[in-house]
Amino acid sequence: MNKKEKNHETILTIYLQPGAKKPEIAGIHDGHIKIKVNSPPADGRANNALILFLSEFLNIPKSDIKIIAGEKSRIKKLLIIGSIGENEIKNKLLP
Repeated sequence: MNKKEKNHETILTIYLQPGAKKPEIAGIHDGHIKIKVNSPPADGRANNALILFLSEFLNIPKSDIKIIAGEKSRIKKLLIIGSIGENEIKNKLLP
């Protein structure tokens, strides 16, 4: 069994806009990558939607993404651990 190595740790700061029509990356907002999700900001649903969106978009497991700051704020600091590095993440999010 060949597992992907989890040797990269990337800290990413994003601006989250909950309650949007559709989930998408919406460019830059105040120097942060702006991501829209269609879940409301109640009971952690927008945070869960953010992790699901990034997991699918970056093709990595949800368990590789953790919110390390800003759980109740629009500006969030994420820790992404896995075989994908910071440059590859930023290139995918901001082509």
